[in-house]
Amino acid sequence: RCGQEVARLEKELSVAKAEKVRIQRQRKEHDEAHRKILQDRDRVINQLKRVQAKKTLEARKNADVVLVGSGWGGWVIADQSTKKTLTTLAVRNETLLKQLNALKEAQKR
Repeated sequence: RCGQEVARLEKELSVAKAEKVRIQRQRKEHDEAHRKILQDRDRVINQLKRVQAKKTLEARKNADVVLVGSGWGGWVIADQSTKKTLTTLAVRNETLLKQLNALKEAQKR
């Protein structure tokens, strides 16, 4: 009778050990899956941050406001494209003024 009891307890112990190993394996798989999910989430968050930073930088570049000399002693607030246009106009204006002065000098002579 004691031998049967020992055999039954050994079998229970064996089943319990197998169950413990199965649970440990499941826990490990679950932890690994959870870690992968967190990594994927972090990767997506970082991609979104990079995209947002890029958009912000582009918006900042496009909306750069600068002070441009008006040519009449004042300053004009302008964006980059307007600054280029105003610079071109200022150079053209300067050239025309030089030509006008040269013509006036020629008339005096």
